[in-house]
Amino acid sequence: MPTYTPRPLVFPNEILLHIFRIAFDECRELKQELTPILPSSNVVDVNALDETQDTRNSEYWRWTFDEIGVSPTLFPFPQADTCRQWRQVLAADPAYWTRLVIFLDDVDASSTYLRDYISWSRDELIHVRIAYRNRPAEQSHVGSIAENARIELIMRELAPHIHRCKSIRLDLTYRSSVLAAARHLHGGAPHLQILALDSSITDTAASIVGLEDLSCPKLRHLHIDAKSLVDVREANVSWLHQLQHPYCTLVASSYQPPDPRDAVSLYDFLRCITGSIQPNLRFLAVRSVAFQETDRSSIPYISHRGQLMIHLVDLEGFAVPILLQFASSSATVTRCGVAGLCHWWEGVSTLTVNSVCGHDLIKLLHRYQGFELVLRHCTCLDDDFFRVFGGENRYHFYLAGKTHRLSLIDCSFSVAAMQRALTERAEVKDMSPELINAVGSADLPNYIDNLSIYQPRTVLTDEEKVWFGQHIDRNFEYSEEPEEDDEEDMWAILSVPEDALFQDDMFYSFQLPPVKYLGFRVYRSQSSTEPLDETQPDQTAGPQYGRVWQKLQMMISFTPSIQVVEFLTIDRRHKEGIEAVPPELAGRLQFRYVYQD
Repeated sequence: MPTYTPRPLVFPNEILLHIFRIAFDECRELKQELTPILPSSNVVDVNALDETQDTRNSEYWRWTFDEIGVSPTLFPFPQADTCRQWRQVLAADPAYWTRLVIFLDDVDASSTYLRDYISWSRDELIHVRIAYRNRPAEQSHVGSIAENARIELIMRELAPHIHRCKSIRLDLTYRSSVLAAARHLHGGAPHLQILALDSSITDTAASIVGLEDLSCPKLRHLHIDAKSLVDVREANVSWLHQLQHPYCTLVASSYQPPDPRDAVSLYDFLRCITGSIQPNLRFLAVRSVAFQETDRSSIPYISHRGQLMIHLVDLEGFAVPILLQFASSSATVTRCGVAGLCHWWEGVSTLTVNSVCGHDLIKLLHRYQGFELVLRHCTCLDDDFFRVFGGENRYHFYLAGKTHRLSLIDCSFSVAAMQRALTERAEVKDMSPELINAVGSADLPNYIDNLSIYQPRTVLTDEEKVWFGQHIDRNFEYSEEPEEDDEEDMWAILSVPEDALFQDDMFYSFQLPPVKYLGFRVYRSQSSTEPLDETQPDQTAGPQYGRVWQKLQMMISFTPSIQVVEFLTIDRRHKEGIEAVPPELAGRLQFRYVYQD
């Protein structure tokens, strides 16, 4: 029996225009702290809008963050495939085609479709994303030859329009496909701000070729595998050394060749970072990179300039302590093996550790002097760990000695050992000034005055909760409720010095990694251990937080993946001001507050 395929509904073009405009508006958001004044009906008279209200105006509006592979109805592609009439109506407005998403696993897509999409964007600046709609399971990956051929076809169509691209993102399976794409990335790209060439399987150790002829002076975010980054640097690519953006982000992604002899030289990798791009670098992530074994003494001295956040994921050996020398504001370490002790830069205020246990954790924290420590998925917080944390050793050495804010998330721990360690560290409160001078304040630990325990694998009894509540001076929080999303890379804690906060350029160009949860705190200076909210007089608190909101709102506009913002250890006297969330943020973000008495 033949199947029946219903025909799409036939509407007049005027009705379709209104429908598509509503769908388009749902995909757009303001870039800056502008208040949208669109009619609540969503049926808009386009001619009546000024330039700040018109969602098609890319100077003020941007595409919202979309997880490629989640939504099969990503506007306007399925609508354009419905019928000829719908396609013609959509093709009439170039604003609809400034985001081009090409799905590698879409068997119906052809070079003709891509050519049409590009032509419909007219002369508008475009954002390009090449990815899989449904990322296949590891055993079901499409072969490298097939993926290479598909990329070649796509890039041949895209190459003549590189000069119009604001962002190019490739989320591929094979590194050989990235190399194939790079051969087409050449010429002038004066508007290119984001270049992301990511792959998950290292099927070749060949050098990348093609990027040396690319000119992209506005580039602010580069995502590339570590081997290709070294190749670009050794090819003396001019744009890598001439980045003009004051706040750049760099992600060195997966490179795991089957032959260990093809691993990346850590020395060569560091030369990429310590070169002329370092002054503008504000965020560095290094993920799943195989580095050659090296003698730590052969690594060059690393100078520190500016504020730099570091994320290290799935690394081993000396790479971890050496790379952490770059951190100058905050650091995150996830599933890493640590060889040797870490030498922390004194400006690092916050350290987040995910799934690091045993001696690796102790070596990581041995010389950490920041005031905040977040441990997630750490299952080895046993008696041995807390003995060192509490200074119960023959050297009376305290692990993370200057930390006074401790958060444990999804950790197992020895309750009795932690109580002993907290008691030992708290003894400094009862020491006389004469004894402190005799011992030396530099050798004394900070006591823990803020403790948060979330999703514990070791559940506290009521008596234990009372004990912690009585022995933690400022704030003790305990919750057994699981978080909705517990991915390691979905969190970031941003500790901002006051002097940087009030610089006009600080947040207007800064971009966080694509996290979902953001913890936010402001401090008086880089070396300060006291929050800004504790030092401001009551009469100035309102204006100060008004400026914080303005800067924070701008930063969030550059990181559309953020869904939850948590203000950490806020003084209760500022409760009214800090909870006055701007309406344009209140509707799409969740805000949490951790107050201190």
